[in-house]
Amino acid sequence: MALFFCRRSVREPVKRHTRRFTVKEIEPFVTVEYRDGVPTGGAVVALIGVAVRKADGIWGVHELSDETNACRARHGSASPETAERLRNRAVLEMKRRLVDALNRLREHYETVYVYSRKP
Repeated sequence: MALFFCRRSVREPVKRHTRRFTVKEIEPFVTVEYRDGVPTGGAVVALIGVAVRKADGIWGVHELSDETNACRARHGSASPETAERLRNRAVLEMKRRLVDALNRLREHYETVYVYSRKP
């Protein structure tokens, strides 16, 4: 009597690696608006448009936005160059948060397109 040993190969589920968005990739599509109309004033808003396609083929259009207060970057004793640098850093942080939101959307939808949203 012969015994046959069968090797059962267990396959791990294939992990889908999707390319992630970066700040440099979305930067041309980000619209930065100043609520008071001047770059040195109050609130700054960053906007992008997003088109997503679900697995069943239905498309949806969304708008992602993030807001920060530019006044907190200005201090009475701060020089204008320092205030400008702090404001640019705040805008960069807003863009990073938008990229994080886009990457979370990409995990849930089949296709994600980014476009610029005009005010």
